[in-house]
Amino acid sequence: VSSPTSYAYINRSPASLPLETVYSFDPVPEGLPAEASSLVLGGEGTLWSEHITPANLDLLAFPRILALAEVLWSPPGGVFSDFEQRLNASALPRLRARGVTPGPTEEEVLLMRVTTDGARSPRVHVETPVEGIAFRASRDGSTPDVEDPIVTEASTFQAGDQVTLKP
Repeated sequence: VSSPTSYAYINRSPASLPLETVYSFDPVPEGLPAEASSLVLGGEGTLWSEHITPANLDLLAFPRILALAEVLWSPPGGVFSDFEQRLNASALPRLRARGVTPGPTEEEVLLMRVTTDGARSPRVHVETPVEGIAFRASRDGSTPDVEDPIVTEASTFQAGDQVTLKP
């Protein structure tokens, strides 16, 4: 069973593993001799869970898991633009109606930049292409929970804070 990092490890960010790359996955590597090709039973998507939380599971898994399902269960020769059209017209609206928050297809889920104002107070600017997601921050390096504040567009932190963000 084939599951190469470059196509099937969907715990990677969408920026480093875009949807179109996932859709181009063929479990039988190009150039593999016929006798070895016959030994490949299929492929699988991998989602390592050590950095997965209930808040970011949907963002990482969807819609890339749908692309994997289509390429692994369909005859070869699928066209990405056709898949993308079905995804936008049908699959994504159905997922959202069920409360699933699909992630971006080729962008980072979270973009951060740090600036300082005239007093040199560090400010963390948080941007995400995903509507409706909020990030919480701890200042002591611990994993944020529901008691920690939601990071606004430009939150101020103190020098020495060990900021940890979590959706």
